[in-house]
Amino acid sequence: MLTNEQTGAKTLTKNNTQEILELEYDLRISLNSSTARILSCYTLSNPSLASQFSKYSNECLSLPSWVDTSELVGGNTEEDVIRRGFQINPPLRGLKFKVGRLNPAKGQKVHKALLCQIIVGRSYPIEKALVDDTEIPDGYKSFYIHDENKKGSTYEHEYYIKNPSFVLPRYLIQYEYDPEMEQNALQKPKCDNCETETAVCYCDADKAYLCKKCDGLVHSTRIAGMHVRKPIGEGMDVFGTCKHHPERQIEYFCTQCHEPVCIDCSVLSSHTPKEGKHTLVRVDVYLQSVIEETQKPNPNMHNRTNMIQEQIHNIHSRAEAVVNMGKEIVSQIDQICQKAKDECNKIIEKKITILLGDEIELNRQLGEISRLEEFLKYQQAGNAMQCVYTWHLHQSLREQLSDFKFFKSDIDVQLDAKINGSIHVELDKKKVSPTKTVSVVQTPNVSPVRQPTNYFNQSFQYAPLGVLLN
Repeated sequence: MLTNEQTGAKTLTKNNTQEILELEYDLRISLNSSTARILSCYTLSNPSLASQFSKYSNECLSLPSWVDTSELVGGNTEEDVIRRGFQINPPLRGLKFKVGRLNPAKGQKVHKALLCQIIVGRSYPIEKALVDDTEIPDGYKSFYIHDENKKGSTYEHEYYIKNPSFVLPRYLIQYEYDPEMEQNALQKPKCDNCETETAVCYCDADKAYLCKKCDGLVHSTRIAGMHVRKPIGEGMDVFGTCKHHPERQIEYFCTQCHEPVCIDCSVLSSHTPKEGKHTLVRVDVYLQSVIEETQKPNPNMHNRTNMIQEQIHNIHSRAEAVVNMGKEIVSQIDQICQKAKDECNKIIEKKITILLGDEIELNRQLGEISRLEEFLKYQQAGNAMQCVYTWHLHQSLREQLSDFKFFKSDIDVQLDAKINGSIHVELDKKKVSPTKTVSVVQTPNVSPVRQPTNYFNQSFQYAPLGVLLN
């Protein structure tokens, strides 16, 4: 029976805290939505599970994973997960977790999700049909479910975990997500003059949205033509009304609270720009500074991107060398026996799969960076106020991504296969340099030579490394 110290509990987290703001921003990135919002958030705690997770996760890659509570399987109810964590109950032999894209159930606006931290470590690529009946190799923590037919730029990765201690539930969140509201947020306002055409600019003097035709009519005189008009997305249209005083237009941005406020807030509340109070900046000025800041190159992210791309290039070079090594071995053992050739194929397959696993992780890291920056552009295009409101959160995520300690800078796949003894392919523990040649040792009384099959038409031709095997 579990004691109180071994069972989990949940604690309601206050809204508008930095913790909630960061969670909500991560949720929006995962949904690709600037309008989704957290309704309630519970912090989950289980000392026993946390202790086990900490022991296994030491110096090991772990990733956040959103789990829609409606998709919980294997007897893992919401209450049970909170109480004792995830369990793997027969007939299940493991659990699947997605990293990246969150796809909530359709037909409803309010959803529940668990945010978990999962240990993936070095992940071994495998086809979905094989995950249950295959043991995770030594040196690996999880399976990466690899689907070469899955295409697209969406940041979405699926892992298979066989040890429930590798999953730590951290938050239970109820959130609102309405695809229709998200679509409406991207739409431009109608012209205030003709009320039919889509507005293209905002006139601050007239306090009006105008289409191209009406803008020409309204500002046709010399005096009216002096009015300053701003394209939609660059004027007051992006700011709206104050959430504390709905009848007031937003005019300032509080740099301490990271919140847009109106003139009443600046006079009547703690946002008053006096000594000891918060600093206020004109919201249009702050927006312009944010836009300028987002356009500046980020050296740390640039350096990390270059390192990842260079390592992917090195992996491809090593993979090509591995394949060439395989060709050389196969050309020699083809003259001796088909069995040795098949053994070679298995070794090459394993090496390519290991390299593929490393490449997948590096591409995931690139995708994580790209997704973050694309979401920033997405917000700027449709709802610039969200960009202003969440810029500090975006900066925080950038800092986290630029200091990533799980970057694997070495390649541990060696060109160490050789032919030895009775013509079976094995790893040469002494050989680490790709410049050494492979020797052929032919033993007497070998089987007659059979017609060789095409070594490179094997089932392990995964893209993109698989292209090397053609």
